Amino acid sequence: MVDLSEKDLNGDEKIEAKDIGEVVRAMGLNPTESDIGKYGYQNNPNERISFESFVPIYHGLLKEQVEVDQETFIESFRVFDKEDNGLISAAELRHLLTALGEKLRDDEVDVLLSGLENSQGLVPYEGKWFFIKKIQDYYTSLVYYLFWYPIVCTCFRSKNA
Repeated sequence: MVDLSEKDLNGDEKIEAKDIGEVVRAMGLNPTESDIGKYGYQNNPNERISFESFVPIYHGLLKEQVEVDQETFIESFRVFDKEDNGLISAAELRHLLTALGEKLRDDEVDVLLSGLENSQGLVPYEGKWFFIKKIQDYYTSLVYYLFWYPIVCTCFRSKNA
């Protein structure tokens, strides 16, 4: 459960517009920043949003929620699997995560890749769903959609083009 009072630092039962993404993600949604930006608050991130204003935003984002299943996710990474062995280059993955979509910082990628890279500099993406679980555990599903979804879509379109 989300405790909005943690974000209501003024005690006025409102949150700042810049916190909308964090709040909806804590509530189980995974919108991109551009999805959130459709609601017009990006120009005034300090604007205070009431619960009454927040509810339609949440419902709109809920309707737009897109799920990517495991097979689609795995298929998108096969584009980068040069040996067709369920492994991709950690360096290439790092580049994807820091250069495409809504970019991760290097320190965030370090956390995500810690313990996944083997001695040859490769990261498994198939088999057990542990790779995705590590990402989901780190960002409570945020990374899966916010950072990976644009990459998944781009890769999947490239392979099918």
